[in-house]
Amino acid sequence: MAAKFEELESRELLNVIIEEVKKAAEEECRRIIEEAKREAAKIVEEAKQEAERRRRELEERVRREARLKARRRLALKRLEIRRNFLAAREGVIREILEEARRRILEVAEGGGEEYRRALKSLIKEAVSNISSRKVVIRCNARDYKLITGMFQELEEEVRRELNREVELRVDGSLFLNCAGGVLVSDEEGREYFNNTLEARLERAKEELLPRLLQSLLA
Repeated sequence: MAAKFEELESRELLNVIIEEVKKAAEEECRRIIEEAKREAAKIVEEAKQEAERRRRELEERVRREARLKARRRLALKRLEIRRNFLAAREGVIREILEEARRRILEVAEGGGEEYRRALKSLIKEAVSNISSRKVVIRCNARDYKLITGMFQELEEEVRRELNREVELRVDGSLFLNCAGGVLVSDEEGREYFNNTLEARLERAKEELLPRLLQSLLA
């Protein structure tokens, strides 16, 4: 009888142990499952955050590239506009200077009183740049006649306006190939001043160009 009772207790104890093991196993399973769920949720959340970060980076890169492209296009357009503006401006300047040249040559070819006065001014300016007392004037064939025709009054005006003794000589042995004006030098040719119309126009171009540019830019 006692043996049966002990056997019954042993079975009950075994059942209790089995139940405890099963409960412990189930608890461990639930814990593992819960932990796995939390880890999975964490992974999913991190994946979402990483995807969002990459999306923002991609959007920012796209915006940055778009801004750079827009800036490059704008810079190219500005460069094109500036080139066109410079070309147009230079064209206007050329037209202004060419019109001035055409007008001066017309006056010179006419040989009238207006050109006679201009020729005097060119001679006086050239002589004022020669330090020698004896000065040689060279010109083209047309102007040679004009200068010799007014030589006496020209020499007197030069002396009076420069306030010094000057001896002028007009060289008719070799005429200049120019539209008008004079080339003035001392007797030895060490000093000279080119005041032909071509040289004068070129100097005027260099003097006027900055002012023309400024006025066109204003």
